[in-house]
Amino acid sequence: MSDKYGSYPVCYSSTVETLYKLDNGVCPLCGKKVNKRNMDSYNIDHIVPQIVFKYSENNGLNSLCNGYSNLLLVHKTCNVKKGIDFLDINMLYLTKQRKKEILENIDSCKEYIEKFNSIRKKKLEEQNCKCAICQNEITEEDTILRRLDGSKKRSLENSAAICRY
Repeated sequence: MSDKYGSYPVCYSSTVETLYKLDNGVCPLCGKKVNKRNMDSYNIDHIVPQIVFKYSENNGLNSLCNGYSNLLLVHKTCNVKKGIDFLDINMLYLTKQRKKEILENIDSCKEYIEKFNSIRKKKLEEQNCKCAICQNEITEEDTILRRLDGSKKRSLENSAAICRY
């Protein structure tokens, strides 16, 4: 599946340029201009986090994950503040058309988001709502899944729930 801007950004600089144009040079998180000449000041952020797709057995998801309707050009500082949280699209500084395309992409990702959330919830329950590393109590929203070994396979059996902080 691809969006109207292409299926997979192949070149970082052209992706930055396209996202800059799509969002009128503004960071969608804070509404201030992005200095695209200073590569240390911005990131390309995934609206639906990449990890959601890594727990899918469907390898053909590049356009949903890396298509322009799942990417934002944001200030690094804004991205750090946001963390791994899902965004409220209505709170972003974007045109109505861009919001519509992003919401359509999110809708296309629902089954993958639900599967990831299900795995995260099950793993957290298995661990009695405690981080596998520090053993502090954690909530589902504060949980990140990490692989137990170096294999590419991501699954319930090959994951540990850890706190994101």
